[in-house]
Amino acid sequence: MNRIVKRIHTYAGLLTLVNLLVFAVTGIAQALQWPRSLPATTAYEDYQPVPGERDRDTAERLASLLGLTLATPVQPAAIQHDAAGNLLLDFYHANGRHRVTVLPDQHRLSITITRNALPRYFDVLHMTTGVFRSGDRRMQMWAYYNEVALWCLLMLLGSGAWMARGRFRQQRWWSPASVPTAHFVTAVLVFPLATMYAVSSLPLAHRTWFPATGLVTWSTHVHRTGGLFAGVMGLAILVLAASGVYLWSKGRSNRAIELLVTTTAASALVALIVSMREY
Repeated sequence: MNRIVKRIHTYAGLLTLVNLLVFAVTGIAQALQWPRSLPATTAYEDYQPVPGERDRDTAERLASLLGLTLATPVQPAAIQHDAAGNLLLDFYHANGRHRVTVLPDQHRLSITITRNALPRYFDVLHMTTGVFRSGDRRMQMWAYYNEVALWCLLMLLGSGAWMARGRFRQQRWWSPASVPTAHFVTAVLVFPLATMYAVSSLPLAHRTWFPATGLVTWSTHVHRTGGLFAGVMGLAILVLAASGVYLWSKGRSNRAIELLVTTTAASALVALIVSMREY
């Protein structure tokens, strides 16, 4: 049984290593209160109006023309009108916000671009799970995999608690100045905090599962006002990831297969993260 639990723990960590690092960066950025966005800029693009075109059709057409696939499908709240009656499109996406004002008489678009800083970009990625629906295949793939990462985190906590229980039963579980001890002690100390974040993430990721609004409010409070706790959690993830990879590299398991699986998953996830950070 112990070997099975250890194998589950290993694969859960290796397969979601990139996701865990995204979680870590998000927590550290929240604690340090890094800037969430860069200064806004305004650009103009030529525009050819289509007679009789509905606002929604215009919004979808412009989202495609401007390459804002991460902002699709276009939500009803994104389609507005300014005081002059011009069509105003508010496209929110992982990289920030494109506020597009359609000026048909001038045959051009006024585009105010607010680009998310990198930590905010990671924050959006860390919040995106399987219930999210995107018109961009890359974001949808990330959403599904990040859902897997959420459940793997719960498995990491459960399997870690099982293994810690067995280690505490040993007469000599403490070995000063060693990587296994650093990994073990960090995991034990941060376990309550990690459990709080993991459990509270479920009502945020799957609100329809939890009709109690108070639970969702509490979960939002935990994730958004953590401050110091978020930073501690982020640093702990970095320590656990580094020491965990080291211990795995020194283990006796079938590292060739595990390395192949891990490298494939990590490479695909990094490619998604980089490719979506395009505008």
